[in-house]
Amino acid sequence: MKNYLVLLCIAVFGGYTVNLNAQTNFKPGFVIQQSGDTLRGEIDYRGDLLMGEICRFRVNENVQEFYPEDIRAYRFNDGKFYVSKVINNKSVFLEYLVNGELDIYYLRDLEGDHYYAENAMLEIREIPYSEGMRSVNGKHYQFRSKAHMNVLQYFTNEAPDLASDIQRIRKPTHRNLTKLAENYHEQVCYSAEECIIYEKNTPILKTEIEFLAGPVTIYQMAERFTNYTSLQAGYLLHINMPRVNEKIYFRTGVLYAPVEFEDRTGSRLFKFPAQFEYIYPKGAVRPKLYYGLNIYRPLFVSVAMGGGFNVAVNESVALSFTYDIDFVHSEKIFLIPQSRLTQAAFGGVIIKL
Repeated sequence: MKNYLVLLCIAVFGGYTVNLNAQTNFKPGFVIQQSGDTLRGEIDYRGDLLMGEICRFRVNENVQEFYPEDIRAYRFNDGKFYVSKVINNKSVFLEYLVNGELDIYYLRDLEGDHYYAENAMLEIREIPYSEGMRSVNGKHYQFRSKAHMNVLQYFTNEAPDLASDIQRIRKPTHRNLTKLAENYHEQVCYSAEECIIYEKNTPILKTEIEFLAGPVTIYQMAERFTNYTSLQAGYLLHINMPRVNEKIYFRTGVLYAPVEFEDRTGSRLFKFPAQFEYIYPKGAVRPKLYYGLNIYRPLFVSVAMGGGFNVAVNESVALSFTYDIDFVHSEKIFLIPQSRLTQAAFGGVIIKL
């Protein structure tokens, strides 16, 4: 019976995951065609990696796919702005961070983050940066390249006062390059033209804390009792990298449950989740799924899966409802569940930090 239950959970979880992966995240925006005409509708936001390759545009239910060769640019209303550029003989969509006397662009691909600079006199050029470990005479050193400083000084040579600011840029980021471009514009622009910053200063990491509690049924623990029900409570951290994917989170924290064995001796059960979670980002009711590991104290590792939904109260607070099931993992394949360990139902409150 337990094996059938495991197979059923895997099938449901797998089918639900496929369905959620097919979901989209359309936001209001517009496309600028090669002719200069503007098309207004909605654009599918899928994170920086995919946004540099394709624009999925929708008017009503009609979805079109635009590649960098097809259009000049696209933009989310009052948000991210992408323009078509040719980089290393390949057409891509670059995110337009700053439009001024010094233009700054950003691209994320499989190799990592790339920043580019351009102005009225100089063609677009990458702001190079690399870091890693080097071995010298058998000793290992961490290094950070400084070539980006030379490029930035070259593009800002009309404002020598910015040299010290450039020297402080140890690693190019959205924030420090945007600030540099803004300062440069203020020093060299003598017209009424404003420096436009399109980037909304999206954080690298976004964290939400969840306080939750609910009944947990423990089916086996140290072979000393079965079908024991207790109250489990604790907190979880949901950590997200919105520039990469605003739907995928890392889920961790600590949960606690007091237990009593059949011989009347008591114990405390601590569980530390380490799981990947999908949360649909739109609407008042947002479905979620997660899969990963639970680490128990004393040391024991299980396979966990679960799902539920969050109900948004406002921009900072949501109510959470979760069903959680925990498995003893297979002896042959670590991440495959074998027999049921616990199941629980939780209610909680999520607060955006």
